[in-house]
This record gives sequence, C-alpha cells and structure tokens, in this order.
Amino acid sequence: MAKILLFLSLTFAIVAAEASTQPLSPATKKSIDDLTLLFQEVIDSINTATPPAKKPEATRASSKHIHTAELDVAKAAKAGDEKKLAHLILSYRMASTMVIHAPPAEKLKVMKDTFNSAAAPNALECPNIDKAYCETRSKLNTAILGVVAAASPEQKKLGDKDSTLPKSMHTAISTINKAYADGDDKEIARVLAAYNKAADSVIAAPPSDKLKVMESTFKHAAASGA
Repeated sequence: MAKILLFLSLTFAIVAAEASTQPLSPATKKSIDDLTLLFQEVIDSINTATPPAKKPEATRASSKHIHTAELDVAKAAKAGDEKKLAHLILSYRMASTMVIHAPPAEKLKVMKDTFNSAAAPNALECPNIDKAYCETRSKLNTAILGVVAAASPEQKKLGDKDSTLPKSMHTAISTINKAYADGDDKEIARVLAAYNKAADSVIAAPPSDKLKVMESTFKHAAASGA
C-alpha cells in the first residue's frame, strides 16, 4: 500500500513541477495532496472489503479508476486551470467518499459509477464546454421530457425504479461517462453519435410510440459503448 501511495504522490508532484509556467496556488496544491490521501483511503477500503480470492481483480479495477482520475487532475494541473482543477477535485472527493462509505459488496460498482461520472464533462457548465457532449445531453433531456409528457395513465409509472425510463436514462449517462473515463476520442464520438441518433428518433416519434422507441434505440446506443 505504501508503494501505491508513493506512486500517487510522485505523480502529482511531477505534474506540479511541469506546470511551472502557470504555478498552482498553495491551496490548490494542498487540495491535490489531500486528494492523494483520499485515493489511498479508497484503495484501502476496497482492499479490506474484498475477499482474498477476488483481490487481484478488485485491485486491477480500482487502479484503473484511480489512474484515470490521476490523468484528469494531471492534465488540468499542467494547464494551470485552477477552475477545472477545483471542479475535478471536488468531483473525485465526492466519488471517493461515496466509495468509502458504500457497503462492502457494492464498493466496486459505486466506484465505477461515481469515478466515471467525475471523469465526464460537467453538464452544469453546458453550453460552455464540450460542444458534442452538451448537444447530446440536451437532446437526451428533450427526449426524456417528451416520453414523460406522452405517457398515458395506463403505462407503467415512469418513476418506478424498475421501469424503462429510469433504466434507459441511467444506462445512457453511464455509457457516456464510461467513454470519457476510458479517454478514447473515437469511442467518445461513437457513443455520443449513437445517443444523438437515438434521441432524435424518440423526439420524432408519435407520442404513443415514444416509450417503445426509446427502449429500442437507447438499447442499441448502449451497445455502441459496450
């Protein structure tokens, strides 16, 4: 564990040195150091909660998410972008806290969802960030609102956790977040294009068909990120 912590510390130390053209404030550097320690808590938490036979798999999975987080923070630090750094650090702190406090059997799943979400663009900053991402999120929202507005009393309650709507929306956001976490620009473009097309189909569908169209097109779009 000490080696992992040392690796994380060295990563951020190197980044800070490389960002010398736009030095980070002492407060930001401290936030990065604190995040390093929190990442170590995440690793320890998962290690403690994982049965011996599954530890290698859990270590690989958690290390991948930590590495992605490191790269995100490193990129923003090197650019001297303190605003983006503040957002990333807060996002990864929240994600880490959720993992640490998650039930033992759910820690890896929670880590996957929360760390992937932290790696994706911040939807609250649209339309001033990633244009393709913002356009896709906007279309998804329009499609979902259309499905809700068109729902008949006879249809299954859209708020039920087992219904098509929340499942489809959760899968859509999770698939997009995963693409950003993986960091492959071609994959990101492919996933965004697939969900753009799916949302367009839902928006264009007659009210009575919207839910059915969403179920089929969103399922196909999700496969693009598998």
